Amino acid sequence: MFESMRAYSCKCMVLNKILVGVLVVVGVTVSAAEATIYAPPSGDEAEWLFDPSKVVSISLNLSQASLDALAASDLDVREYVAATFSMDAETPTGMKTFGPWEIQAKIKGMWGSFRLLPAKSAFKLKFPNGSRINGLKKLTLNNMVQDPSKVHETVSYRLFREMGVPAPRTGYAELSINGEPYGLYLNVETLDDVMLSNWYGDDNTTHLYEGSYFGWYNNEFDPFDAGYEVDEGDDDNRSDLINLLELNESDSTTWFNNVKAKLDMQNVTRMWAVERYSGHWDGYSYSANNYYLHSDINGRFTMLPWGLDQTWGSWFEPSSPQGGTLFTKCMNVRPCRSRYVAALEQVRDAVLEMDLGTYARDLYASLRNYIVTDPKKEHSVEDADWWATYSADQIVSAGDRVSAWLAVEPIKPEINLSESQDTLQVTWTPLKYSSYPFEAPPDPVSKFTVFWRRVGSSIWRRRDIIDPSATTMALTAVRGGVEYEVKVAPMSGPREWSNSDVKVFTMGLPSQVLSLASSTLGSATSLRWQAPADLRGVAIGDVTYRIEMRRLSSIRWTPVFSGLIKIRSSGWYEKRVLLPRTDSAYEFRIRAEIVYGEGPWRTVRQ
Repeated sequence: MFESMRAYSCKCMVLNKILVGVLVVVGVTVSAAEATIYAPPSGDEAEWLFDPSKVVSISLNLSQASLDALAASDLDVREYVAATFSMDAETPTGMKTFGPWEIQAKIKGMWGSFRLLPAKSAFKLKFPNGSRINGLKKLTLNNMVQDPSKVHETVSYRLFREMGVPAPRTGYAELSINGEPYGLYLNVETLDDVMLSNWYGDDNTTHLYEGSYFGWYNNEFDPFDAGYEVDEGDDDNRSDLINLLELNESDSTTWFNNVKAKLDMQNVTRMWAVERYSGHWDGYSYSANNYYLHSDINGRFTMLPWGLDQTWGSWFEPSSPQGGTLFTKCMNVRPCRSRYVAALEQVRDAVLEMDLGTYARDLYASLRNYIVTDPKKEHSVEDADWWATYSADQIVSAGDRVSAWLAVEPIKPEINLSESQDTLQVTWTPLKYSSYPFEAPPDPVSKFTVFWRRVGSSIWRRRDIIDPSATTMALTAVRGGVEYEVKVAPMSGPREWSNSDVKVFTMGLPSQVLSLASSTLGSATSLRWQAPADLRGVAIGDVTYRIEMRRLSSIRWTPVFSGLIKIRSSGWYEKRVLLPRTDSAYEFRIRAEIVYGEGPWRTVRQ
């Protein structure tokens, strides 16, 4: 059984390299400025401690004074107390005993999981210099009292990591206190500077904020609210968080571009996708709880998950409007929503590739004897069996539910731009949904809207094509030599679906001066040229021409004419230009200026 679990681990690591090694997913191109690739740590000295296939033995000895102090703990006040720690574990070099060491311990947990001794308390353990397990400063022991199966956190954190979201590793431990067995605990990697260095690199953390309960009584827009607890960094200087929260208050037209400058959009959309996929109702995307915000030395934020003990028990529609404001705003801003949709599809495919449901069943089977003998368990073994089966089934069925949801969320079209017969030709991929077999998805797309504007303009022009099968449109109201931004949006009534990415195209400059020639007689030069038959729909004779001249020895052009020139009956234009001096040689240049822009210069010498 353990060998098969190790095989799952290898398979997941390979998958992770595939998932986080690319920035183009499901038609969504993510710029390097939007995302950083995070690879799960491996090969560090403490890696062996976070192996779910092994259960270590931890012993705590507490004096009466320490027991009395722990008994005074509550949801608001938890003080560290003196404790003696020892641990027996199978390490890469064989069985080893760590300790006994004098350390500090405190009770942890919130509503639902907080327990006082002699019940099954959860603990944080803090180690002094010189008494550490392979460099770890802290251990976090979760009591898992809200997870009868004991597999939820391990399975869920693994999925986050495989999606490139920084998340703790996990192992298991049996705990005894003053010689009394307390049963099975989850050893979840502590979110501290040691773990952050593994994910983000050394000295690349400005802050780690623990966010909690904004859906209940805290103010998500107050950077000094109690809901933002500083776990790493300067508690007084929160300028990075202030900046992010100010950007988050932008209106819907500017929110995405503003926020993505300081928030890794690939990271957060993947995190929210895993939260929703796993039914993490107590996370950021549903309850604005149980998450961390990490800022690097450039003030750029990522989000980390926490508190996954109640995953795989419920299902929530992937875009229901609960959750923190970053998530709810993302669901209403198409570029962000498109990334989230792409992330959901990635999660679904990753779960299938990892065979995560089978992994959960095998993990539970390896832990079941520890659950049976746990003297502090709060659920029966029958309950544990039922939840293990139910959770594994949820892992599998969640993929079908996501596919059903994706079936009515059109995949964004990919567009191409070209110039054809003096028009800007816009083509896009045919509209398609996910592969889920829906014959007639509700709220279908009824038309396409093509948006375009000059680069630098804030105003989009638009044209509709009332045909859900359309794949092309020709834009004629464009000017030569001008850069345009273009995007295409499937529409369902007034509702705009997943916009294509914006592409830029420069229209070609028309050649509006042909067969240019000159002849000089006395003090004047006659310039003669022919215009092309087709001036992009502009009638011949309605073209303004500009003429400039200079001496051959000069570098400066001097304007000599700008205005309308009527065509001669011969089909030629002609303009006489007086020469300043008859003893010098000159060159002339001419170009057309029409409503579509300026043509190229044509030059001729005297």
